[in-house]
Order: sequence, then C-alpha cells, then structure tokens
Amino acid sequence: MADVDRGIEAAGGAIVGRDGGTHRCDQLLRHQLADAAATSAAGHAPAAGFAALRRTDVQLAQLRGLVDRMDAETDPAEWVRLDAEFHLAIAAASGNGVFAAVVGELRDALSQQSKMINKLSKRQQASGVEHRVILDAIADGSYEGAANAMSDHLRIVESTVVS
Repeated sequence: MADVDRGIEAAGGAIVGRDGGTHRCDQLLRHQLADAAATSAAGHAPAAGFAALRRTDVQLAQLRGLVDRMDAETDPAEWVRLDAEFHLAIAAASGNGVFAAVVGELRDALSQQSKMINKLSKRQQASGVEHRVILDAIADGSYEGAANAMSDHLRIVESTVVS
C-alpha cells in the first residue's frame, strides 16, 4: 500500500490520512474545489453584508432555524444539505439576485466541497461556530461584521481544501 501511496503522490495526487483512514483526492478535484471556494468567497462576503442590511425578520428566523438544525444534526449528508441551504438563504436575504444566482450555481460544487472537508477534517463543529458568528452579525445589522465573518469562514474552508 505504501508503494501505491508514493505512486499517487508522485503523479500529483494527495494522500490525506484522518482518524486512521486514508483518502485519495486527485489534484484536479482539489483545484476545482479551491476554485469554487474562491469564487464563492467573492460573492458570499458581500452577500452576507447586504443580508445584514436587507434581511427580513422572516429571513432571519429561517437563518436561525437552519443554524439550530445544523448544530443538532448528526447525519453528515443532512448537515451538508442544511449548510448549502444556509448559504443560499444568506444570498437570498441579501436582496441581490446576482448573488443568489451565483450561490445557486455553485451549490453542487460547494456541497461536494463541504462533504469532503467534513469527511477529512471533521470541520462540522467549527463550521457551526463560524455560522453562528455570521448569523449574529446579520442579526445585528452589521454589514462589515457579516462580510468579515463570512470571509473568515470561507478562508478557513479554502485553506482546508488546499492544505
């Protein structure tokens, strides 16, 4: 098995061992996920900022409900679905149709990224804390706080993908 791992690494593949398991993720997939994260960050941070300024009480309640459900969720697949729904709900709350369309188009790539990250690095709990910070800034009506919290969250996610 070690020879196979060295061969994969020599061919540009990445070997990531977590919790006693070994996962193989080729460079192309890693680059695609990193590209999706970078594109997402470009739209997500201002979308979160605008959501802080434009969200309705109904949208805020929806965001709170999603974060609460993610915190309690034990099924990884359902957590990933809720995560995508949370990010889409922020884009919708921004009141900017372009942000909502971009996030919607990236939904599948971001879900794949979320699945991989949660499987490899157990980021679910840390993401939950980061989601709460984003939510709190949106609730407070702070454009800067929400945009910065989203940027921080996505920077951590991206660094997990490319590391």
